[in-house]
Amino acid sequence: MTRHTLITSVLMLISTAIFSVYGAETEPAKYKTVSDLNSKNCVIAVEAQTLTEIAAKEVLPNAQYMYVTSLINGFLAVKSGHAYAYAADLSTFDNAVKAGMTGLKIFGGQIGQTGNTATGISPKSSIKNAKKLIDDFIIEMKSKGIIDDMHKRWVIDNNDVMPEIPAPSSPTMTIKIGTTGLVPPILFIKTKSLPDMKSS
Repeated sequence: MTRHTLITSVLMLISTAIFSVYGAETEPAKYKTVSDLNSKNCVIAVEAQTLTEIAAKEVLPNAQYMYVTSLINGFLAVKSGHAYAYAADLSTFDNAVKAGMTGLKIFGGQIGQTGNTATGISPKSSIKNAKKLIDDFIIEMKSKGIIDDMHKRWVIDNNDVMPEIPAPSSPTMTIKIGTTGLVPPILFIKTKSLPDMKSS
């Protein structure tokens, strides 16, 4: 199941992120605090060129980093022992736990600062004033409380039921959006279950 791509991108544009570090529940207490992870002997999984990577490296500059391409890959890096911990967005972790993922624990509290994610517009776009159209759309969705409602449903309530969105009766343009389906709870393809980190 995929989210409505345009509204999803808008939500990502204005949302803030809180980052934490996660380790295996069964791992011996080699490191007891987040600051203990700031060691050249500690490998942390993180997605490259993300706000999470920036936050992790600001707080843990001496750690080693291995790069993963998705939430699941980060979890599996810890499970397999290739990484001691995985740095990710707090809402992503909470959503995974609600969806049934087990075997990871939050390692300490928040790291780094909150930040905004953004959506880029192709310079080859043939739509005039594309940025203004999107900005106006965001303003309208915020003023109507729709973005707050989406955040409550998807992030707080973990409600992944897609509401009915009627097709426009007389569209004047088509907006094509490239995105990923690997960022729960904001944007993802729903599968039957998430991996159990305790299983072999």
